[in-house]
Amino acid sequence: MFVRKKLLGERTYYYLVETKREGTRVKQTSLKYLGKQRPSREYVDGIIKEIMQSRRGNKSNDSGNSYIK
Repeated sequence: MFVRKKLLGERTYYYLVETKREGTRVKQTSLKYLGKQRPSREYVDGIIKEIMQSRRGNKSNDSGNSYIK
């Protein structure tokens, strides 16, 4: 994950972006809009931590019970 600075005209916007490989292609996904001012490292680290915790939570909720009897 990284912070992307996007310039649109005279305005600057910041996004948290993730890169994933899908086969031979690389896809980038904007995960969160961070605002018009450059975010602090602590703020971005906190958001990344929240995202990672929520992903772990989603995986643990799927405790392998997706098969059909």
